[in-house]
Amino acid sequence: MKITQCDVKTAFLFGKLDATIFMEQPEGFEDGSGRVWLLRKSIYGLKQAPRCWGERFNNALLSIGLKPTNIDSCIVYRIEPIVIMAIYVDDAVIFSERKRDALDIIESLKEEFDVHLITSNKFLGFQYKVYANGDIALGQQDYLMTILKRHNMWESNSVDTPIALCQKTGSAQPFDDNSKFREIVGALQYAACQTRPDIAFAVGLMGRKVTRPTDLDFQILKRILRYIRGTVDYGIVYSPRNGGGLRTYSDSDFAGDSSTYKSTTGFVSFFAGGPISWKSKLQSNVTTSTTEAEYVAVEAAIKNTVCIRELGRELKVISDQPVPVLCDNRGAVLITSNEASVQRTRHLGAKLHYSREQHQNGTVDVQYIQAAD
Repeated sequence: MKITQCDVKTAFLFGKLDATIFMEQPEGFEDGSGRVWLLRKSIYGLKQAPRCWGERFNNALLSIGLKPTNIDSCIVYRIEPIVIMAIYVDDAVIFSERKRDALDIIESLKEEFDVHLITSNKFLGFQYKVYANGDIALGQQDYLMTILKRHNMWESNSVDTPIALCQKTGSAQPFDDNSKFREIVGALQYAACQTRPDIAFAVGLMGRKVTRPTDLDFQILKRILRYIRGTVDYGIVYSPRNGGGLRTYSDSDFAGDSSTYKSTTGFVSFFAGGPISWKSKLQSNVTTSTTEAEYVAVEAAIKNTVCIRELGRELKVISDQPVPVLCDNRGAVLITSNEASVQRTRHLGAKLHYSREQHQNGTVDVQYIQAAD
């Protein structure tokens, strides 16, 4: 490690504060000069270390012809020949049509970094499998089994749904182990965000209870674990033979939260036959009608869809055609496509204009779909 002592005022004069890191003299070793340590090399664990690593790695990727996407800087690519790399800190997975193109990228990176190749069917806590016909299956069986066994739920009886519609989260006796409740909810949130959209709403509902959970809340949380016990092998399958392009479904309840009377937004985007992005989230404001609640959900779905569409267009995997956004409320659909502003929708403001703009410029096409479908 190369370290040099310098005066802060001198560093300002030479413009070093913009590009370097300064560390105060360690306690007990001050020399009374007011000087600080100028670090010429980043140290693991310091605040700026991740930024230094990111800059060095990005420069190395640029030098071999990979550039970050406009939507997500952790996805780098080149078009000819097609190579896509997804990066998570110092882990990465490479996709390419030809295996030798991926190997060439790896050999180039080995000249700059210590690269470890792992032959495994796991990445970041989930398993994947590529079939001979091109199908790709994702799941988190091992991860979910670990959660169930850790909390003594592996031998429990399974249930058909993660939450009962008639079950309320009203007042009850406070749950005596708050840390255990938080641990289970946090573990389930990772699965709900990665490969299990079917538990997203139930886990999100329990996430609102982590500050003051009750015994009733814990019983609901255990029901989610019992549902997972019966569906531990569930996952997502993507197929190149599925002709369906990008498509988003939007929905909302109305005043479903009994304590705040706020509604919950839910949407899911499908591509190649499987869900690729989804969310279940309590809306920030109280809505006064089912149409308004549905429209707020449509606006959130459109924003997410626009980002996915732009990423897909840049990677040449999604066409320029409008993306269908399907909603089961006719009022919300009509508001999106109608340029007229009426008194009952005037208060929607920016949400109204953003959604209409995306619909009118052909980015999305908001359509009605029956709730049963």
